[in-house]
Parts: sequence; C-alpha cells; structure tokens
Amino acid sequence: SSAFSKDLMEFLNPNSSDCTLVLFYTPWCRFSASLAPHFNSLPRAFPTLRFLALDASQHSSLSTRFGTVAVPNILLFQGAKPMARFNHTDRTLETLKDFIFNQTG
Repeated sequence: SSAFSKDLMEFLNPNSSDCTLVLFYTPWCRFSASLAPHFNSLPRAFPTLRFLALDASQHSSLSTRFGTVAVPNILLFQGAKPMARFNHTDRTLETLKDFIFNQTG
C-alpha cells in the first residue's frame, strides 16, 4: 500500500490548488454501496473537481494517515492537503453537493 499512497500523493499535487474529493470505501459496506451512485454522479455537477474512490481495506496506511477509520469516508483535498471531511449521516446527492459547494464556493 505504500506504493499506493505515493500514487495518491502524486494524484494530489501539492503544488496545485486543485480540489479533489476522495471517497474511502469498502466493497462489503452497504453504506459505501448506497453512496456510490451519488458519488459517481458528482463529476457531472462539479466538472472542475477531481474525484477518486479508494478501497480503504486495500490502503490501510492511507486510511490511518488521514484518520478515515469508518467508511464510507469522504475527504476534500486542496492540493495534497485535507481541507474538510464530509460528516453528514444523511448521505444524499443533495448533502454531498451542499458540502462541496460550501467548501469550494
């Protein structure tokens, strides 16, 4: 998984101000499964953002690093810096959109 964290760190460019929404999930988590279609429809709503879904069970070092103990867990990065965590238990497309909109303006 260290190779993977390096890949994530390359994907999250520290020299960039780009925002990336990262979803940590596990294949067997039903909340992850119900969240997936919402997450997958976000890029159409926010074409300037980048989106990445990671299987947390495959990348435990990464999960530890960013404190993503429970899944699904959504972190918004600016460059390589975690800026905000989506904490709503109400995981709908609307709450996700509101979260992104409030964080990115």
